[in-house]
Amino acid sequence: DLLRILNPILPFTMDEFNNNLPGERKSNPQLLDYPKKGDVNEELLKEYDGFKILRDDVLKALESARNNKVIGSAQEAHVYVSLIDNNSQFKELLASLDKELLAKMFVVSEVSLKDNNGEAYKVLKVEVVRHSGHFCERCWNYDDNGIKQEDGTYLCPRCNKVINHD
Repeated sequence: DLLRILNPILPFTMDEFNNNLPGERKSNPQLLDYPKKGDVNEELLKEYDGFKILRDDVLKALESARNNKVIGSAQEAHVYVSLIDNNSQFKELLASLDKELLAKMFVVSEVSLKDNNGEAYKVLKVEVVRHSGHFCERCWNYDDNGIKQEDGTYLCPRCNKVINHD
């Protein structure tokens, strides 16, 4: 399905991909029918819609912090979030996602789930502060546990593990 969906956008790449797939294939992915709408996980779509609302609140707070010169880029941010009211849908969603995953999905250095004095948006109260940790030269995030390299630069523990194959 992915081959068929990406074919109009990346025709040469998908042609090469098609030629290297195992099994019987048509000579050109242009000859394949576009995939039909299959079974849709409605619960997953509802959860994703909820996440988009949370992300919109965080993006608005990041833009405000950028305008107020608190941060330059989103990756400089440590974001504190809390629910405005105890909406069970969003409470379950926040509980199901770990802070590291939320930070990646919000494209910030760190997310903390706690009551804060931040600005109230649609469903979240969001406070954005500049992260006080070390700048990782590889992923550009900030981390309190930066590891100093031989050349004097810092890497976050995740990037250090990748670079040094630990």
